[in-house]
Amino acid sequence: MLKKLLLATVCAASLSAAFEVFAIDKAIKAVSGEIGCYGNHNEDSVSSTIFRNFDPKKSISITKITVYKSDGSLMQELSPAGFPSGFNEIMVPFSANTLSTSTLFPGQNPGRLTFRINFKSTDGSPALAPYINSALYYYTSSSKTSLSTSSTFECIYTSLSSK
Repeated sequence: MLKKLLLATVCAASLSAAFEVFAIDKAIKAVSGEIGCYGNHNEDSVSSTIFRNFDPKKSISITKITVYKSDGSLMQELSPAGFPSGFNEIMVPFSANTLSTSTLFPGQNPGRLTFRINFKSTDGSPALAPYINSALYYYTSSSKTSLSTSSTFECIYTSLSSK
């Protein structure tokens, strides 16, 4: 019984490691690119966009964040110097960043938004493209203290470059 359990554990660990290597080998790699996300910010909702670098060896730089209003007009364009306090431009392996509309638009209610996030690998060679998704939180009060519901939106790669 112990031998079967040990064999099953070894097989499961080998399968998991093989899947991880396959996943990294087949994942989207790029030297640079752009990702689009949905967001919302008004009196009863806030968006939080989460950036993750799953590359085990390479760092990624977030080079620009552009915010558009729901009608497509430009609302705000941020370079690294203008990123909110605590948001790291350089994402080392396995790190994460969060960008909340409450830090971008304090005291404002711009409504539905679209984000375009530009990134590049820090050494100029292909890296795993960052995983980015957006969570939307709805509140039952204007003080944003009582969470009602939340939704998660996947973001899409709008351009990728291997050069």
